[in-house]
Amino acid sequence: MKKAMAIVVMLLFLVSSISINNEAEERKNEKVIAEIIYKSNESLLPALQPIVVITQPEDGAVVTDPHLVVLGYASDESGMNYWEWEWHYEGGSKGNSSYFETAEYVEFRIDIYGLHPGWNLVIVRFKNIYGAIGEDSVNVTYNPPDNQPPTVTVDEPE
Repeated sequence: MKKAMAIVVMLLFLVSSISINNEAEERKNEKVIAEIIYKSNESLLPALQPIVVITQPEDGAVVTDPHLVVLGYASDESGMNYWEWEWHYEGGSKGNSSYFETAEYVEFRIDIYGLHPGWNLVIVRFKNIYGAIGEDSVNVTYNPPDNQPPTVTVDEPE
């Protein structure tokens, strides 16, 4: 069986080389110019990065609850197996990362308790199996409710 396959391959090679030689003789007067046009040094990996979308909260939202829930999803046809998130606020940051079983689509939820007054930036990143990274971010402003009891002053009667 192996000998028969080898003979078939050899025959195909001989037939193709004969037709190539005939075509070469016919095209002696033809001229071919090939060139590479440099566009940029960007690799193809950015086009193959995971798509990451934060669906909640809306970017630029103003919240009064110190508990923030960040929801979203990530997808990549080649599969993802790593994710990380970062929470930045004036004067500090926190974050975490982990590997997971390779998947083409995942949904995520991040619960942040104790938002800091002012701006709070949350960044979520996913990495595919080739190392390409996709990310999305959301910035919210936390305005804590005024929990101070009102001050009452009685001016009249004395």
